[in-house]
Amino acid sequence: MNNQKDNPKNDAMNNPKRKDLPASGLTITLKGEDFHLKVPNVGGFADIEISKMELSRGRQTSMLLDTTASSKVCYAMISAVATLEILIPDINDRLNVRSLMSIPPQDFTWILKEYVDKLDPWLSSWVKYLDNPLD
Repeated sequence: MNNQKDNPKNDAMNNPKRKDLPASGLTITLKGEDFHLKVPNVGGFADIEISKMELSRGRQTSMLLDTTASSKVCYAMISAVATLEILIPDINDRLNVRSLMSIPPQDFTWILKEYVDKLDPWLSSWVKYLDNPLD
């Protein structure tokens, strides 16, 4: 009798061993308000990267390669804006701002801190997972 359940070859093909998934959600706090985020779908990941390119006017690579502190901080701010606007489409209304890009830099530090400390590492763990899903 040829039972598919008992066939180890079939099991390995249908259920490859996967490493542990990163957390599917994350909570960040901006201006005292909690934002519960879910891992973006494929389109969301693409939209975040496209937005980074648009906000950096196509200079994403040169900003990453530049060794000046201002380029690194500016790119982190662009990344934060791009990511938050995709993951939280109504963020401007919820934070009562015209645009995240219009926030003065001294007032943007609390957003940047949440992005650098929590949001970027979380998304980076997903990117690492997606880069090698069977490792």
